[in-house]
Amino acid sequence: MVVLDRFSPKRRLLLCPHGAVRRTYNLCISSPNQRGWVRPLAETLGIAVLYYATGHLGRLAAPPPGIETVVWPPPGIALAALLIFGRRVSLGIWLGAFLSNNWAAVDFSGSHSGWSAAATGVSIDTGALLQALLGAALVRRRIGDRNPFERVRDTLTFVGIAMGMCLVSSSWGVASLCMGGALDWGRAFSRWSNWWIGDTGGVLVIAPAILSCWHLGRPQWDRARWREVMLLFAAVVLLATAIFIWWEPAPPNNEYPAEMLLLPLIAWVAVRFTQREVTLAVLAVLGIALAGTVHGRGLYGSSLPWTTLPVLQAFIGILSILSLSIGAAIAERKRTEEALQASEAWLKESQRISRLGSYVLDFKTGKWGSSVVLDEIFGIDASYHRTVEGWVDLVHPDDRQSVRDYFLKEVVGQQKPFDREYRIIAHNDGRVRWVHGIGELQHDQAGRLATMAGTIQDITEHKQLESQLRQAHKMESIGRLAGGVAHDFNNLLTVINGYSELTLDRMSECDPLRTHVLAVRKAGERASALTKQLLAFSRRQLLQPRVLDLNTVVAESETILLRLIEENIQFVTVLAPSLGMVRADPTQLTQILLNLVVNARDAMPDGGLLRVETANVNIVEGDIEDSGEIRAGGYVMLEVSDSGTGMDEETRRHLFEPFFTTKGPGRGTGLGLATVYGIVKQSGGHIQVESAPRMGTTIRIYLRRVEAVEPETLGGPAAVHSRRSSGTVLLVEDQDSVRRYVALVLREAGYFVIEADSGSEALAAASAQEATVDLLITDVVMPGLTGPALAAELKPRFPALRVLYMSGYTNDIADRHGVFDQTGSYIQKPFGADALSQKVREVLGAEQEQRDQGAEAGR
Repeated sequence: MVVLDRFSPKRRLLLCPHGAVRRTYNLCISSPNQRGWVRPLAETLGIAVLYYATGHLGRLAAPPPGIETVVWPPPGIALAALLIFGRRVSLGIWLGAFLSNNWAAVDFSGSHSGWSAAATGVSIDTGALLQALLGAALVRRRIGDRNPFERVRDTLTFVGIAMGMCLVSSSWGVASLCMGGALDWGRAFSRWSNWWIGDTGGVLVIAPAILSCWHLGRPQWDRARWREVMLLFAAVVLLATAIFIWWEPAPPNNEYPAEMLLLPLIAWVAVRFTQREVTLAVLAVLGIALAGTVHGRGLYGSSLPWTTLPVLQAFIGILSILSLSIGAAIAERKRTEEALQASEAWLKESQRISRLGSYVLDFKTGKWGSSVVLDEIFGIDASYHRTVEGWVDLVHPDDRQSVRDYFLKEVVGQQKPFDREYRIIAHNDGRVRWVHGIGELQHDQAGRLATMAGTIQDITEHKQLESQLRQAHKMESIGRLAGGVAHDFNNLLTVINGYSELTLDRMSECDPLRTHVLAVRKAGERASALTKQLLAFSRRQLLQPRVLDLNTVVAESETILLRLIEENIQFVTVLAPSLGMVRADPTQLTQILLNLVVNARDAMPDGGLLRVETANVNIVEGDIEDSGEIRAGGYVMLEVSDSGTGMDEETRRHLFEPFFTTKGPGRGTGLGLATVYGIVKQSGGHIQVESAPRMGTTIRIYLRRVEAVEPETLGGPAAVHSRRSSGTVLLVEDQDSVRRYVALVLREAGYFVIEADSGSEALAAASAQEATVDLLITDVVMPGLTGPALAAELKPRFPALRVLYMSGYTNDIADRHGVFDQTGSYIQKPFGADALSQKVREVLGAEQEQRDQGAEAGR
């Protein structure tokens, strides 16, 4: 099982039950029984054995008689063990020191007793442990848990700690030897200095190698990297062997420092690799140096090795400190360079994402330098002439003179910061782009203009969004105006069309005035159709959406469409099989088809191809250029394309504006495409136009695909009833002409009508009414009490009261006043007598049927 390690630092070497040394993260694989004592025991024994083994090697590399060593590795082992494993390995350090010192380090010859020798050894062992504990505590306090050899400051701190901590064991040990009688006090300083230098050398050589390997871990290199490091280490070993084994020194007065030849090579190791490789290289060099010197060979070889001991120790200390410091400085510089490169990369990436380039203009030379992103915005390469005139040449011809004057008069002349939006023409592809330039001026010591540094951002997409937003606001404003006009028109047309219809009903076929009244009614119907188009454009008409198959709508409209086009126009429909369902008003979709086909026909006076196509499309973000607010998802596409005259960019910008037309006088109202736009938007769809002069036009409409298998069908045709009915109706309308017309229709239909011109008057009339009021017909928006509020007031008095709202406002206004949240019905103005009578009968429902049947029986 996997057991969480509670003792180890964040990352550590674990002596697992299998004996392997591995890197782990607070986990060790062991059984519950082993967790308690096996691992600590293994760590303790392992450190003890390693301490003793390195001590034995240190004495083997010592000149005779083998007591004063050149470098003493165990202190480095002890310090590294405490920093990696923590204080729980303290017993292993003390045990290793006991094995090493009590059995080999103390000269027990002479008259000293065994107890005195044992006490001396235990004291030396304790001093070694205290030295390691002090060093580990200082390193953790001053440097922390990070790698001590990645920063120059940390490295120098570690060197200082190493030199200071080794005073403990050397002082403690020499004092113990002298007090135990094993060392004469006259030789104490000589033994102390060699002891201190040997311990310091061991800490500076062994501990960095272990700690660097621990912190950096196993290298993850490719084969080329492994070959490089092997070649470098081979060069280091070869040069060290040449200096410390093969070297034959010249006469004694020749003091050529051949050992310093190793420093450039070790520095190169630091440049190419890390402190891990530097410390291992230093360890290899010192091993070769010790081997050669002990055997009397090489640079420090002598028949009396004792005479070269101080020089060799000095070389070990200098090489260790210099190598660690150089390596740390190079590592720190590499980190700084990597951070700078990363910062530059992020800056370039952020500039690329935001389309923001930078530049510096030198006023003395008249030349400017630019970033990579700015070159991409301008569409230039390294060969482009980067002068002020070269920059001006990139500016759009329509903006060129104004930008030049701004730069010369305000920026250079008045020394104002550059801040301007202008258009450019990309040098490579000729595309027009909007940019926003900003520049700050810098002056020299004499106060003259020296440079201008700044940024230029590509704001083309931002400008396009601004244009789309302005267009949307303009269309919304026109829509609100159209909705208000439609309201007034609807009230007028209710009276005009209503009275025309009633007058025609009362006139004989041969009446000479009948033609005049027919003309009035036809004009009213045309005005009503115009009002509906305004409502459609403003997206405020009353829709009756249902799930339907767009292919069915196209197929059913094909006969009508063929009657609209000329014989010289080829009409083609391409209907996708298995087309998805959409939710829309079928009548309005037919209106869309009619308007688009008529526009396509008018764009092909000499004939051409007119194509109507349907398809299932799945849109991903960015698939459709200039898609505006269209979102990703599944859509059903209706495409109407022609091979006609096409449109330029200016015409496209005004295409959906009401009353905008390119046709001659009397040939169009300018509401056809505005109506299409309004219907599509109100249906939750999107519209896209592609066109160019003499290249034809393609209009694509995208409607959301709904998850439905079969289209919804409308109910059967409503039964035709006589206008004759009965019941009490409370009629509330603030427009006198409309109220009188509606009252006339209702009275002729047999209803008893109570009229009121406001909500308050209606409440008073209802209070005075003794009989039950069957139906409330009220305008939605009135001064004072609104229609829904009036209905709420009357409901408690007449629980069975039915409500029919009528309004010349658009359906969104009605919805805003809570009409569709009520239980009442709604009829849109203008309406005729038949429509009103039928709607009243629908609202009254079965109760009306029973009342009518009773009235018929009574007659």
